Amino acid sequence: MKDRCFFKNVLAFFAVSLLFSSCYHTKEISYFQDFEKYQQGQASVNTPENYQIKIRPDDELRIIVSAAMNPEAAAPFNLSPVISQSPTSSAVANGATYQSYLVDTEGNVTIPSLGKVKLSGLTVEQAKTEVESKLKAYIKDPIVTLRLLSFRITVLGEVNSPGTQYYDRQRVTILDAISQARDLSIFARRDNIRLIRDADGKKEYYVYDLTKSDFMSSPYFYLKPNDLIYVVPNKERQGDAVMGQEKQYRTSLTMSVVSLTMGVVSTMATIFAITK
Repeated sequence: MKDRCFFKNVLAFFAVSLLFSSCYHTKEISYFQDFEKYQQGQASVNTPENYQIKIRPDDELRIIVSAAMNPEAAAPFNLSPVISQSPTSSAVANGATYQSYLVDTEGNVTIPSLGKVKLSGLTVEQAKTEVESKLKAYIKDPIVTLRLLSFRITVLGEVNSPGTQYYDRQRVTILDAISQARDLSIFARRDNIRLIRDADGKKEYYVYDLTKSDFMSSPYFYLKPNDLIYVVPNKERQGDAVMGQEKQYRTSLTMSVVSLTMGVVSTMATIFAITK
């Protein structure tokens, strides 16, 4: 009877250990751990509305000029289309695409038949209005389509696919960047994700805590071109880096001992059941 109680206690110990281990890891890797209070209406998150991207030197733009009343009049103000092997949404006839403009170091772009137009420091909408206003001297009711092409983000650290990301839209959030990086790794700290931003020659820094929902109210919720995201590793990963193969060996040895112990316990339990 005592032997049976002993085996039951051993198995119960391992079961409880696994349970607590599972709970610990779930807490470590879960996002939005305060989601329940938002779901119950006890709190709310206000997404920032004043999100605007301003054009800067070295940005790449696509500018297309058209005129509903006289399409031929707009042709001299566009760059010549080029043949593309993989047409995008900006493709024109016969698989050609419009060329892009590079904002020079003084913040200007040079538009055919119009000359230099300063766009640096303007939002996309403001730049569109600026080009249209200058075209009105040549075209009646000009229509300008302007798009920022050089929207790239770099994500490093504990993600499953680190590297540089490219976007063809203007609104990109920190969650978009993490998703594009195929999520955080199991070793990532969800409460210490760092943003480094170059703002007019000065560095800005911010730390996201994804275990809480209020980061979505932050002015840094939306990313800007050339942002750098660094995902900090947890203590376990840092320990692995410091200890290297020695720690891996100890971990492997510990797991072997645990596995052997479980095997011995299982074998003894089987023998006890047979000899009873």
